[in-house]
Amino acid sequence: MKIKNLFYVLLLLTIVSCKKEYVELPEVTSPNEKATSFRELNTQENFDWATQKNVAISVQGLKTQVPINRTIKVSSVDGNTTYYTGLYLMETSNVLAIKVPSPVTEVKVTYGSIEKIVKIAANKANFSFMPDVVEIPAQ
Repeated sequence: MKIKNLFYVLLLLTIVSCKKEYVELPEVTSPNEKATSFRELNTQENFDWATQKNVAISVQGLKTQVPINRTIKVSSVDGNTTYYTGLYLMETSNVLAIKVPSPVTEVKVTYGSIEKIVKIAANKANFSFMPDVVEIPAQ
């Protein structure tokens, strides 16, 4: 029994006497050196840390004889990610404010059977219900 108690006391002293040593890492001063931690990152003051951007999609309305109400959907080009969905009256012109990941440069806008891929430039995009006319050269 005494040996067991002595063993526990020695074990306790061993555990308590261990101290963590803090090692100071050298500061990264040259931009050519690679940072090994978040604190060592040096960025320009105008660097944007955002992973998303706000995009304004201008929807140009189309006058119809009968009101047409359908769901408008803004998604990724492959259709896997939906950024916006809502009921929309075709006659109205409006601006849809959505958030997309920063690297996205194109989105797919679907309204009923109308499906278009629109480009994002300067955080703005334009969508029209009119079909795109493709010019066929005369033969």
